[in-house]
Amino acid sequence: MSDPYALRAEDIQTPYKNIADMFFQQVGKFGDRVVLREKVDGRWTEISWNKLGDDVNRFAFGLRELGVEPKDVVAIISNNRSQWVIADYGTLTAGAFLVGVYVTLPSHDVKYILENSEAKVMIVENQEQLDKVLAVFDQLPNLKKIVLIEGEKPAGNDNVITFDELLALGDDKDPSELFDIWGSTTHDDIVTLVYTSGTTGPPKGAILTHGSVLWILESGTKVIDMSGVDETLSFLPLCHVFERVGGLWAAFYVGGIINFAESIDKLMDNMGEVRPTVFLSVPRMLEKAYGKIHSNLEKASPVKRAMFNWALSVGRETMPTRLARKPLSGLSKLKFSLAQALVLGKVKERFGGRMRFIISGGAPLAKEIAEFFMAMDIWVLEGWGMTETSAAASLNTFDHVRLGSVGRPAPGVLVKIAEDGEILVKSPNLFRGYWKNDEATAEALVDGWMHTGDIGHIDDAGFLYITDRKKDLIITAGGKNIAPQNIEGMLKNEPGVSNAMVHGDKRKYLTVLITVDEEAVREQFGDITGPPHEDARVRELVEKGIKHVNAELPRYEQLKQYKILDHDFSVDTGELTPTLKLKRKVITQHYADLLDSMYAAED
Repeated sequence: MSDPYALRAEDIQTPYKNIADMFFQQVGKFGDRVVLREKVDGRWTEISWNKLGDDVNRFAFGLRELGVEPKDVVAIISNNRSQWVIADYGTLTAGAFLVGVYVTLPSHDVKYILENSEAKVMIVENQEQLDKVLAVFDQLPNLKKIVLIEGEKPAGNDNVITFDELLALGDDKDPSELFDIWGSTTHDDIVTLVYTSGTTGPPKGAILTHGSVLWILESGTKVIDMSGVDETLSFLPLCHVFERVGGLWAAFYVGGIINFAESIDKLMDNMGEVRPTVFLSVPRMLEKAYGKIHSNLEKASPVKRAMFNWALSVGRETMPTRLARKPLSGLSKLKFSLAQALVLGKVKERFGGRMRFIISGGAPLAKEIAEFFMAMDIWVLEGWGMTETSAAASLNTFDHVRLGSVGRPAPGVLVKIAEDGEILVKSPNLFRGYWKNDEATAEALVDGWMHTGDIGHIDDAGFLYITDRKKDLIITAGGKNIAPQNIEGMLKNEPGVSNAMVHGDKRKYLTVLITVDEEAVREQFGDITGPPHEDARVRELVEKGIKHVNAELPRYEQLKQYKILDHDFSVDTGELTPTLKLKRKVITQHYADLLDSMYAAED
């Protein structure tokens, strides 16, 4: 087989006219095979391709009855569930496109997105989300109807109908009546608007087209070993580009099965129940799993700890051979088989026992975490992309992997590094621009190159490495450029640390805000009765971790002061994005006085 990385952009051609065309071709191909699973009343229920296709057509007819025309906008605020998928493909089948809204957003942010996108119909999951929209409904002249997925609609309010009522509007209709509508959608038409997190101003709606998404999906199939026999466990928000393109649309592209997790809290339980083969994750989830394993190890007997450490050392010894996709032989093969039987296989069983690989994206993954899971024989393939690249732009694969990197650019994707270290991208998977924001578009797209805002470098084998976000770089008073994410990643690997934010822009030295992994420290110390951050043993544990990290850093990157917070950062407080990345500006505002107090001596 020829090298897929030698393909040019024009060599990559998708067989589909649009995303709806892709969907209905797969329905015709797979028929009564299962495509979705979700828990309803505590039991896993299955939905076939044919059933999903019927509901998608009914939904499209329902939208038409509500007055939705081709190129109109429909919005949804809901957790991942089958109705999200029906709404997505149903909207595309009606010739319109769907905008996802994060369930954590307050009413005024929901209003901004609905107003900016000019959404005509809004789908809400439950009463909580319905209340957000009803509070601003009268201020949204374009919004004509609200569709409620679960719960009772308010009596006497004609602006609200239920999801089932919308589907019923499409009963007894001939699907062929929709052929001309979705069939006329071209690669240049909008497939969705994806709104950024808005950490530096109002959210911007990135315009993705059918062509940009289909192109990167086709490019990905050249190097990613994923097929119709694979099953995913979906938990990242579907309104995020990583999950929607890399999870939902990618799984449908190859004919795979999607299982919807009940919640983050039940993720590992669901993992054991559905036993996925492929899993999309963000580093935070892998960090938590890493911490949980080590926390349990601390409580294990000396014999079990010794056995685990031996198996881990065998995993590390054999890792270069396994990463090179070469067979083990002789004593190495025997030792690795024994390590799998005694330890490694049991760890893999916690991930369902069938996991072929985990794709990590959304934020940089600490090399130590990747190496640990690889040593445990769980393949973690880190990738990189952004909303504006229709998700993936580079990815490690089974045949081309370097831990610590985000892989080689996908086939047909051009990447170069600007003089200041910024990563620039040019390829057909780039977004068209920002909705109603020509100024921001002109700033991001220059001569066809996307200025990503990420800082990195490319090694001699073509692997891309991400250092940090350009806007997040800390420039100290002494003129040193420091990438905080690297230091934060090291801190989060220390026992007892849940999260960390390094601070020090225009200051003489670095400081850090630390949050405690409450579950881990309670398990370790057992008799903590008060707030964990006030316990002397916890503070000593955190300080020990900071000293350990400082020993690995050059003097100008070392942390001089720290403060332990009384709670963790969260999405609800606005301090984390829905994919669990730090919102530095928000955190800095929330803890301005605390941060300033660590520079009292300097001032």
